[in-house]
Amino acid sequence: MPVMIIRVKNWEKGMPAMKAMLGKLTKETKEKEERIKLLKEKIARLTRKLEKRPARSSIKSSESEEEKNVSI
Repeated sequence: MPVMIIRVKNWEKGMPAMKAMLGKLTKETKEKEERIKLLKEKIARLTRKLEKRPARSSIKSSESEEEKNVSI
């Protein structure tokens, strides 16, 4: 979590800097949340795409058994 440290002796001078930093952090947070949302949607699309593919594990397992027999 970001920490805001502003070293000033006068609050009146430090307040604009703190507001600017707060605005920057808010903007960065929104951008990161949007990116996370897009990545979650991409993961969901890829997961659905993988679920639609036919299972090929039975073909691979039979090939590996044949390869084992040939090597013996």
